[in-house]
This record gives sequence, structure tokens and C-alpha cells, in this order.
Amino acid sequence: MTDSTDVLMSVGLERWARGAYDLEAAVMMLTRCSLWPRLYNELLARNAIGYDDFGNAWIDRDEILPVAQDNGMSGGERRVLWLVVSLLSLGGAPGVGDLVPGIGDADTSLFLHATAHLAGWHQRDRSLTVTGAA
Repeated sequence: MTDSTDVLMSVGLERWARGAYDLEAAVMMLTRCSLWPRLYNELLARNAIGYDDFGNAWIDRDEILPVAQDNGMSGGERRVLWLVVSLLSLGGAPGVGDLVPGIGDADTSLFLHATAHLAGWHQRDRSLTVTGAA
């Protein structure tokens, strides 16, 4: 993955998600997590994310679930994907209490920020209350 491909996919996913808090939170968790550079190629190869020649991108809800269930990935990668699945309300994910302790501090902060976004706190300038970051 090149930096420009990473940025184009991230921007495309953010554009796709715009206006739906659950999608925005899931895209935030996915594209800003520390594992995004490692997850990108796997998700693209398994059609869990996609893009077209016009800069449109998307998450395929039917395809991301089997990737999250894949035992060939590291525990951290699976946990982050399960959190994305949870934010997308797809069901079948382990409980958040089982997932968050297995991710790093930066990704935990990101998950808190994504959850605050899902709750609409960004509309009330309250995200800083939860995460300490804008």
C-alpha cells in the first residue's frame, strides 16, 4: 500500500460514511487504527472494502464479518475488526469487554472517540470529555 492509496481509500470511505454516525464511527475506527496499514491489503483482497475509478469507496458488510472471524490474523487485528463490526451493528461480535483489553492504548482511545461520535457527542463538542483529543 502506498501513502496515496491509503489516503484515497480513507477519504473515499469517509465520504461513503458521511451522515450516518454508525458508518462514520466504523470508518474512523478502521482507517485511523494503528493496524490500518496491515489490514488494508487483507480487507481489499477479501472484498471487505472496495473502491472504484471515481474515488468511491465502501465497506461490504457481508464480507467484513468473515474477515473478522479469520483465525489467520493476529489477535489485535481481529479485535479491531470486531470493534468495527460492533460499530456497524452487524451482530455476532464478542462483547466489547472482551475486545478492548486486548488492544493498545492508542486504539482504545480511538474506540472511545468513535463511540462518542456514534453517540453524537461531536455535534455538542463533547468528544474531548471522553477522549482528551479532538
